[in-house]
Amino acid sequence: MDGQPQGAQFTINQLQYGTSSRRDAAVLDLAERHPVALELRWLLVSRKPLQYEDVPRFEAVLFGAEHQTASLAQLSGQAIMAAVEHHQLSG
Repeated sequence: MDGQPQGAQFTINQLQYGTSSRRDAAVLDLAERHPVALELRWLLVSRKPLQYEDVPRFEAVLFGAEHQTASLAQLSGQAIMAAVEHHQLSG
């Protein structure tokens, strides 16, 4: 996606939820050579969180393409068309 941040609007209903403010509750483990990991390594002040949240079970609604960046909307449309085509061929 041309290295640009992507965005989409969605709503989440948390079915299970947990949070912790302990600094040792989680640690961000970054890859050694991935471009995103290298950029994060340069940006981050710490690999330990101010707050850790865990949502192991949730329901989500992803809103339509008008609420997504153009690149993400195009990719979503391609994925939907591929899924429809796969279903028609196997169904």
